[in-house]
Amino acid sequence: MDEDTTKSSFTEYLEGIDSKLLFHTVDRLKLDRYTKKLFTSNLLKLMIYGQVKQVSSLTDLSLHLNEQDLLKRDIGLPSISTSQLSRRLRDVNPEVFQAVFTQLVAQILASVPPKQKREEAKRLCIVDASTITMCLSTFRWAEFRSTKAGIKLHQRVVLADGETFPEKAILTYARPSDRSQMKELVEVDEDALYLFDRGYVDYRKFDHYNVTGTRFVTRLKHNARVREVEEERHVDPESKILRDAIVWLGHYPGYWMRSKLRLIAVRTEDGETIEMLTNDLDLDATEIAALYRRRWQIELFFKWIKQHLVIKRWYGTSRSAVYNQVWVALITYVLFIGFRRRIKHQGRLLDVYKGMQHHWDKPLALLIACLRRRGERTSRGRRVYNVEAIFAYTVWQYEQGKADHLDDRTYDPVI
Repeated sequence: MDEDTTKSSFTEYLEGIDSKLLFHTVDRLKLDRYTKKLFTSNLLKLMIYGQVKQVSSLTDLSLHLNEQDLLKRDIGLPSISTSQLSRRLRDVNPEVFQAVFTQLVAQILASVPPKQKREEAKRLCIVDASTITMCLSTFRWAEFRSTKAGIKLHQRVVLADGETFPEKAILTYARPSDRSQMKELVEVDEDALYLFDRGYVDYRKFDHYNVTGTRFVTRLKHNARVREVEEERHVDPESKILRDAIVWLGHYPGYWMRSKLRLIAVRTEDGETIEMLTNDLDLDATEIAALYRRRWQIELFFKWIKQHLVIKRWYGTSRSAVYNQVWVALITYVLFIGFRRRIKHQGRLLDVYKGMQHHWDKPLALLIACLRRRGERTSRGRRVYNVEAIFAYTVWQYEQGKADHLDDRTYDPVI
């Protein structure tokens, strides 16, 4: 075992990427046709590294590569300049990174055990959008207000196997409404239950969902008009359900719905009344209310990527550079989900992310050992150590010429 054969944790992390798919997509789009040095695969790996390490600029990213031999080996690139990175990021078609993202999501969802898939016959799909604001003077192409520019990430996440998977994403300018991408995100799926807020209310689409058997739960708009109440169902006066009714929506001269919906009013813990709409006429009202509360999982997803990934400090100013950066951020997130599943870590995704930040250049055994120690109890009881991981790291220290401290009997190299 030597430095040239030992894989770093970062290399192991990148193994989720389908290199054949990447090659065929790049070849189809002719992205590397005249490239002599910075190929698309190298760019993707380096950009992912920038996301993992939260590198704030292309200048810093080039310095990271040029000053670290191990990173050069992992990326497959001997050196790079800021201008080369900038030009390549501008010229690469974002479609290639979108394809990588789609492949990763499909790969991870396919790894969910069949038993788990059967148990989650009511697959929960949450749809929402988040605006990423930018400086108007720098990003004129993304203007959406008199003083602001921005893009919008339209997202569908799936709750499966106890995790939140960003199943489908669409990038647009910030100006189009959230429901402009509703057709792409809410697809016909009889086994799914879609959750979305009142920004997606569209009576014509609701009629279509009823015809196709696509179930949904959403909020009722304040100005919605109930044309007719067909049935008032009995509710338990001791429960938080205030109303459960079958209604017809719409008004003249607007659109009259051709199918009935279910209106459920719920009292929250804060005393607020929330009115929900669904076309699922059979599910218990309490269960529907509980399911809608899980819509906040997509808000937590947006918060996570904005806090921990680089999508507020931009590497370039062109549309393709910005879109490429966001797609790579999403790829980074999905890679972490897949990586956590491969190493069978039961803790938080944030712990895996932080562990990779600090130990990207170390053997995987060390990273796993650190994650396990972090999850161990902090009492003074007997501790169980991962002997194999400690040994692997000690061997690595010796091979790197960093073993002088091992002569000191008071020093523990890992613990």
